[in-house]
Amino acid sequence: MEKEIERKEYSKKPLSIKQQVAKLKSRGLIIDDESLAEGYLSNISYYRLRAYTFPFQNNVDKDADHKFIRKSIRFKDIIDLYCFDRRLRCLIFNALEKIEVAIRTKIIQIYSESTDDSHWYEDEALFNDDICYLRKRNEETGLIETIKEYKYNILEEEILREVDRSNEDL
Repeated sequence: MEKEIERKEYSKKPLSIKQQVAKLKSRGLIIDDESLAEGYLSNISYYRLRAYTFPFQNNVDKDADHKFIRKSIRFKDIIDLYCFDRRLRCLIFNALEKIEVAIRTKIIQIYSESTDDSHWYEDEALFNDDICYLRKRNEETGLIETIKEYKYNILEEEILREVDRSNEDL
């Protein structure tokens, strides 16, 4: 038997963009250009911007109706904060992507070279053991040697080298 989900009734009615602007103004936000504010609210959403207005509002006292604590906060300040957050998020995701690609590349390169197999990922034995055998060319003799090494240590060293190298680009 399926359990019925209890639904909460909401009494708040949706606000038009003009009503959203009026609500922000009534709470003490300074809006210099209402048509510009309406444009932003129609693209960003009143409720998304709420996260950026929250720290500047009285959110403790229910009777305060989220009035702005400081009287000098402008709509432009909230938009600037939103834009800063968006740019910061883009920078962080860009950096994370570089790290992800570098790690994946190192994994592929290390395993491909150490197993001498471009399809190393199909070899289940590689994933059952903490030890791998690397084939490396001895720079002095030119001979290929087999070295027993823990997989994690190799990968960790390669990742740390790549992170250090990529920090040089900053």
